[in-house]
Amino acid sequence: MTVSYFIGRGLCRLFLRLTGGLEGVGTENVPAKGPVLLMPNHVSYLDPPAVGSCLRRQVFFMAKAELFTAPVLGKLIYSVGAFPVKRGTSDVGAIKRAFTLLKNGEIVNIFPEGQRSPDGTLCPPQRGALTVALKSRAALIPVAVIGTDKSLSTLHKGIGRTRIRVIYGSPLQTEDLADMDSHEACEELGRRWTAAVSGMLAEHS
Repeated sequence: MTVSYFIGRGLCRLFLRLTGGLEGVGTENVPAKGPVLLMPNHVSYLDPPAVGSCLRRQVFFMAKAELFTAPVLGKLIYSVGAFPVKRGTSDVGAIKRAFTLLKNGEIVNIFPEGQRSPDGTLCPPQRGALTVALKSRAALIPVAVIGTDKSLSTLHKGIGRTRIRVIYGSPLQTEDLADMDSHEACEELGRRWTAAVSGMLAEHS
């Protein structure tokens, strides 16, 4: 873990606790070592710091390229290991970066929906994210983030006081998808991810 990430995580934890609280559930489902791909739902700009703040290991976030053009924010998120992806394109550079990190045994976070949900409901996972997941050979952890819809989201653009819960689910099983056509395998993994996250959202909300 880099020093900048350690400091940034501490500041994020403090901020989230002061604005309502943060709770991580099921953190034991995230392996203590080896490649891990976190796959959370996405409703708010607070989702990345919430997901990363509950874990002891450093998380490398794939984030939309537009964020890196902001004078202060861009340098800040880059310093803690985030890397840009050009949405709506086959960004080979971002995909290679994700695979390199996973090959080195790191934790990478990708939001399968590809954007913040416009209304707080779960959106269909994007084919690109599912393809990366299938080819990564990493532990695929579905994650449900609850409470962030009330702050820095499309529904509530300001910073609101809200208690956040991050639920880390059991790894998604993909061994039986190896012999499937790539399109069918992505469709099935998408269904499994949606079912897992939907179930956690319903159980813990």
